[in-house]
Amino acid sequence: MDQTDKRLLELAEQGITKYSTLAKHLDMPLSTIHSRMKKLEQEGAIRGYKADIDWKKAGLNLRAFVLIKADVSLLRSTGKTQDDLLEELLGTDYVDEGYVITGEADIMIRITAVDSTHLKEILLRDIDSMEGITGTRTIIVLG
Repeated sequence: MDQTDKRLLELAEQGITKYSTLAKHLDMPLSTIHSRMKKLEQEGAIRGYKADIDWKKAGLNLRAFVLIKADVSLLRSTGKTQDDLLEELLGTDYVDEGYVITGEADIMIRITAVDSTHLKEILLRDIDSMEGITGTRTIIVLG
């Protein structure tokens, strides 16, 4: 990977992914940009592309982080780990991202919901009822 590839990755990370725009930024032919980007994708340096979403315009007005406490003993007795529990959470429609963490909680997830009523429904109906979860702490994003 040379400096040009690194610059392509930096620009792509900023959301500049249109080949013609990249070619202008780097003053390179479009065909060169195309082949370099394809190579970066094939090597796995670029795993995919993300949309910049205005969640409010999409009708999802509330974002929250949820700290989840897991019963590790119960998980182990069923052959599961915190990673398995996280994968189960990530497989739902409402969890955008998540991590196994250290500290007072075991897992942290980010949820996007329509409103506080929808968030309450997700927390009480879905998350709190999952086997292995002993408690949650929710932090709502303002703005």
